[in-house]
Amino acid sequence: MAQARDGRTRAYAQQMIDEHTQNNRMFGKWNADSRAAPAQAKAADAARTLSMLERAKGAAFDGAYLQDMVTDHQAALQTLDNTLIPAAHDAEGKAFLQTTRDHVRTHHQLAQQLLEQMTAKPTGTTP
Repeated sequence: MAQARDGRTRAYAQQMIDEHTQNNRMFGKWNADSRAAPAQAKAADAARTLSMLERAKGAAFDGAYLQDMVTDHQAALQTLDNTLIPAAHDAEGKAFLQTTRDHVRTHHQLAQQLLEQMTAKPTGTTP
């Protein structure tokens, strides 16, 4: 977060840390297998993204981070909709996934809005 220039990016990043930490705590009761191929692929992707973000500073960091959040949350929505929610076998697990989906949708929309705001050209300027 220290690399972010815009306070909105820092606030969004802190919200992601807080809400994802809370979700992971709640998810822990299902004892997910972190050695499964999809989990390993996601961890490797996250490591690549972190490496890229560590090199960015200021506005470049803000844009790269928010773009990654848009992309990552869109992929999470697709996984929830197409794989996880349909495969849920018990009501409690399905309810948790639906609630998670609602949060992911909100995170995705907020990241899109912030990215659009930060990349919008000021009005009244000539190209």
